[in-house]
Amino acid sequence: MSKQGRPPIRALTIFLAKAGIMADELLDPSKPVTETAVRDVGTLYSRRSVLRAPTWASFFEDAIDADQLHLRTSSASAVLVVPVEQRFFVLTFGYGRSLVNRAAVEESFGLKVTLNAVTDGRIRSIDRRSFEGITTHIREQASKEGSFGDFGLNVERDLLRAVVGGPTDPANGIRLAGMDALSAACRVDLQGLPALLARYLQLASDPSYKERYPWIDNIAEVRDPSLIVTLNDHVSDDLRNRRLDRKWLSVPDLMEWHDVGGFRYSDSNKGPLVADIHLSTYLNQLRDADAVTVDTLRRHRVRVFSASSEQEVARWSTFKCLYAEVEYEGATYLLNNGEWYRIDQNFERRINEAIGSVPRSAITTIAYASNEAEARYNERLAESLDACLMDQKNISFGGGRSKVEFCDVLTAERQMVHVKRYRGSAVLSHLFAQGAVSAMALASDAEFRKKLNGKLCATHKLPDPLQRLNASDWEVAYVVASDSANDLKLPFFSRVTLRNAAQHLVALGFRVTLTKIGVEDNAV
Repeated sequence: MSKQGRPPIRALTIFLAKAGIMADELLDPSKPVTETAVRDVGTLYSRRSVLRAPTWASFFEDAIDADQLHLRTSSASAVLVVPVEQRFFVLTFGYGRSLVNRAAVEESFGLKVTLNAVTDGRIRSIDRRSFEGITTHIREQASKEGSFGDFGLNVERDLLRAVVGGPTDPANGIRLAGMDALSAACRVDLQGLPALLARYLQLASDPSYKERYPWIDNIAEVRDPSLIVTLNDHVSDDLRNRRLDRKWLSVPDLMEWHDVGGFRYSDSNKGPLVADIHLSTYLNQLRDADAVTVDTLRRHRVRVFSASSEQEVARWSTFKCLYAEVEYEGATYLLNNGEWYRIDQNFERRINEAIGSVPRSAITTIAYASNEAEARYNERLAESLDACLMDQKNISFGGGRSKVEFCDVLTAERQMVHVKRYRGSAVLSHLFAQGAVSAMALASDAEFRKKLNGKLCATHKLPDPLQRLNASDWEVAYVVASDSANDLKLPFFSRVTLRNAAQHLVALGFRVTLTKIGVEDNAV
């Protein structure tokens, strides 16, 4: 107790056990601990630490006798298990997180408590994952407390992972930070801990945060290890039985496609070189495809080879290249870039309806050759349409080193054609975001139009780049080449990016279209 009679401020890390989980299921059984009863509170589990020289001492081993310094460090670990209203809380101390069985604790407990305890105007920091273009993890901090709008959170595109803020009621703490665990800075002593945890349990059970933030459950990251194992088992079973609907391999990152000579699934350079990656060709080259598992995909590699040097230029685990959609217990789960996500079904329905309303372009397209570089296809398309080739004619825009590719092909009818071979979510999302950025720059910035005019063919130049144009005269035409015989099915996060891009562009007056073209062996 402090001199003023109040408990000192403590920094607590708190997990909530899932309903039905018993105390003996909360700890990792592979790590032995010492059990100590804490009167009227719960049970403390601690792990004996080993004294050892700090790792940095080895830096001096050739110059001094580090043992003479008598430096020793240890990593103490402990968890306190507290029963509250037929549930269990787990508080970690030191390296105690390593002792917790993460499959036994609630996902998003800390986030729910924080969203209910902190009003929108008292947020200090957020962690979000953005799925527009390349998936990025972003932590944003403000110099003063504010609302979600102050952080640029896009509720249709971003996954909110954690929130930091000041609770409205000081009894709930001075500052809360929430993800799976709740990190609470609060005035509390051991005797007052059960009452504080009871308030946190009530806040975690309160659904009112969904009324204030109805978008919060649109996308949820799956972090429950047991659920991840179950979903991986579903995918493994589907691959073994060749149930490949809504599953495919695709390149997970942006690349310089003009120099891609092919791919190999094998670590040996004697393995067959394929023009693109597909689940069918991957499974066909396995010695025992009937025994394939997710662990198999994690061990295997997709390797990319340069067309000019024939050297390997990139590689990923095959698992990272796998996209899958799985229905499980009434929910939709997506595997994207090696991570699982749960998608709200109403949100998915709204996205699909919006994408379904995007019309096909009236442009007369040509088929994509299976072994064709993107640059070569754009040349052929421009020639067939008597259009202006704009591929790789980047325009400096927005300060710094930012450059914008206006489009791949511009027709005389003001159709801005953006072409991409069917790839992973990041690649297609980048396509849709790029189309939105270039069109919005065209509509809003005279300096951009002046620079653009310097890149355009003489027959396609703007009459007066300083004059504001009529967006309704222009079409943003997305063209995706796919060798699938089925209708175009975009990865979910690419659908989200396209829906957002289309909404912005249509609001500005642009026409937006989406067209699938075929990939043929002898298209050239």
